[in-house]
Amino acid sequence: MKHEQSIVIPQTDDNKQQETAADHKRMVWASRRGMLELDLLMQPFAKQCFPTLNPAEQRCFVSLLQQEDNDLFSWLLKKETPDDPKLATMINRIIAYTDDPQH
Repeated sequence: MKHEQSIVIPQTDDNKQQETAADHKRMVWASRRGMLELDLLMQPFAKQCFPTLNPAEQRCFVSLLQQEDNDLFSWLLKKETPDDPKLATMINRIIAYTDDPQH
C-alpha cells in the first residue's frame, strides 16, 4: 500500500523553530508503518535524525515515507536498491544509523 501524505517542510524563518518541532512530530508519526520491522528501523531515525537533515534531505525523507512498505522493507534489508539515487542515499543513511551501536 502506497502511503499518500501531504507534509509541508517549513520555508520561512519567522516561526521556524515551532514549525520544525511540529514537522518533526509529524515525521515520527508518519514513520509508523504497517510492519513492526519497518517501525523499528524508521522511527528511531525519524526521532533522532530528521531535525538534523537539511530541507532537501527532509523532502527526500518525506518522499521515502510515501513508498510501498514492501519496497522499503526490501531496500532497508539491502535486498534491492531504489531506482532513485536520492532515495538510495537516504536508505543508506538510515541503514548506517541503524547499524551504528552509538545511537
